[in-house]
Amino acid sequence: MFKATMDPFSITIGCVAVIDAIAKTASTIRSFVRHVREAHQELGATARHLSDLEITINLIKDDHEPNSEILDTGAHVPQSIRTQTAMVMESCRGIITELDNLMDKYDPGRHQTALRWALGGRDDAKALNKQLEAHTRTLAFDACTNAVLGQL
Repeated sequence: MFKATMDPFSITIGCVAVIDAIAKTASTIRSFVRHVREAHQELGATARHLSDLEITINLIKDDHEPNSEILDTGAHVPQSIRTQTAMVMESCRGIITELDNLMDKYDPGRHQTALRWALGGRDDAKALNKQLEAHTRTLAFDACTNAVLGQL
C-alpha cells in the first residue's frame, strides 16, 4: 500500500486507509466483547490503543494536507521521517489485520469462546496491544518532529 518514499499526498492517503481500518476494527471489537465478555479487559485496552493511534494518525494527516501549516511554511519534512512514518503505518495496518484475524479465530458463533479466549486469545491480544502502543509512540514522535519543523 505504501511506497518507501512518500510525498505529502501519499502520506495523507495512507493515513486515511489506516483510520478506516481502525474504525472497522473498533466496531468489531465492540461486537466481539458483547459476546465474549471475558475479552473485555484486553480488547478494551486494544480499543484505547486504537483510539490513541487514530488521534496520532489524524495529526500526521493534517500535517500533510495541502493547506497544512507545515506545508504552507515551506518546512521540509526529511525523507527519513516520511519513510519511517510510511513503514510504521504499514506495520499498523498489519497489526490491525492481525486483530481482525484474532477475533475471527475466537468467533463466538463457532466455539466455546470464553475458555478458548482465556487459554490463548488473551495473550495474543496483549502482545498486539504492546505493538500498537510502540507504534503509536513512534508516530507521535514523527508528528512532534513535523510540528517542530513547521515552527522553524
